[in-house]
Order: sequence, then C-alpha cells, then structure tokens
Amino acid sequence: MRDDVRMLGALLGQVLRESGSPGLFDDVERLRLATIQAYDVETPEAFDRAVQIAESFTIARADEVARAFTCYFHLANLAEEHHRVRILRERAGKPGRENATDTVEAAYAQLRAEIGEEAAVQRLGALRFHPVFTAHPTEARRRAVSTSIRRLSELLTEHDAASEGGAAERRATRRMLEEIDTLWRTAPLRAQKPSPTDEVRTVMSVFDETLFTAVPTSTVASTTRCGARSRARARRSCPRSSASAHGWAATATGTPS
Repeated sequence: MRDDVRMLGALLGQVLRESGSPGLFDDVERLRLATIQAYDVETPEAFDRAVQIAESFTIARADEVARAFTCYFHLANLAEEHHRVRILRERAGKPGRENATDTVEAAYAQLRAEIGEEAAVQRLGALRFHPVFTAHPTEARRRAVSTSIRRLSELLTEHDAASEGGAAERRATRRMLEEIDTLWRTAPLRAQKPSPTDEVRTVMSVFDETLFTAVPTSTVASTTRCGARSRARARRSCPRSSASAHGWAATATGTPS
C-alpha cells in the first residue's frame, strides 16, 4: 500500500509542478512536511511552524493548497481501498489456508456445522439484498470526481497485472498521470445547487456503476463457493435483491457532476 501511495503521490507532485501555479508544489511540500513534523514531535513549536506556513498563504494560494491536499487524500484513500481488495483477492485464492474465517466458504461452513446442510441451504436461498439510498449530509463528492477515482482504481489494477518495467506498466502509469491531472482540474464542489434531476442522475449512477455489477457478483459468490450439492439446491432459490430510495430528493447533498 505504501508503494501505491508513494507512486500516486509522485504523480500528483508532477501534475502540480506542470499544471499548478508557480511555486505551488513547493508550498504544498513545505506544509506537508511541517504537519508531519508537528504530528511526530508534538511540540508547540512544531505546531506553530505549520500554522505560520498556512497563515502565510494568500486566499488564492490557500485554495490551491487545499485542493492539492484534497487530491492527495483521495489518492491515499484509493490506495488503501485498492490494497484491501488486493488482500481479499489473494485470500480468495487460498480458501484452505489456516484460520480462514473471513471468506464466504468459511462462513457457510460454520453455518452448516451449526444448523445442518439442509437448513443452511434454505437460509442461503432466502437471502435478500436491500440497499437503501439515503441523503447523506457528509457526501458532497461530485460524480465527476467519483468517476475519476474509479478510473484510477481500474488503472491501478492494470498496473498490478503488468510486468515490472514493461510497456503495459508504463502505459498504465501514463494514463494514471492523465487521470490525476483531470482530477486536479476538476472543481471539488459544484457552483450551482443541484436540481432534482441531477440528484436522480447521481443515484442512477450508483445502479449503473456498482449495484448492477456488485449484486450479481455477490450472488454468484454465495452460490458457487459453498459446495456442489449446496450449490445445486441453492440455485433454485438464489438470493434476490431489491432497492429503495429513502428521502433522496428531500435533503440529498450527494452532489453530481
């Protein structure tokens, strides 16, 4: 994960040097190093130094620095999520490892041991997905930003699969640089209040880009990883899904692009 953070951070630094205003990268680095020191040392002097650097910025510069840190945190969070997915995929490929308690197979095996196979199959077939969309007051990320981060996640996967130093790795790195440049140039917040139609587009993007792929994948996983006999019986009544929107138009602040 640290390698991914360093790589994405280096690409962001290149974008700031090439696309930011003169001296922006240096100012971001000064503040970043000062805040790290203030965290590590925990002295009033170290904290005051970080505060002095921040207060020395003009309004315009402070806005640029804040946007740069916002991009960096997006990338750091992406690296953490990507690493988590990487670990889960590695674990999925080793279902027989010792103390494997965090897989679908292990959960079903425990359920079958507790209540018997027939009852376990019935419960598996009775599973339902009930995603509920709510107006989350802290979700202000634009759809354009979310789309850019999702594309970066796909490129990280391509980068992982490429041979080290090969053409595919260089191509993935170049495309990540382009995507980070797009992320940097995208305003983090909308200039106008979203309309109800905008809100509908936002919630529909969740269906198009996550649910329509995640729910079938989860269903397949639950019916194909639990043994041949259980799979045959569970297929007749595999988990169903339904979705509802709750209070979306009333107070939604999950702003689209």
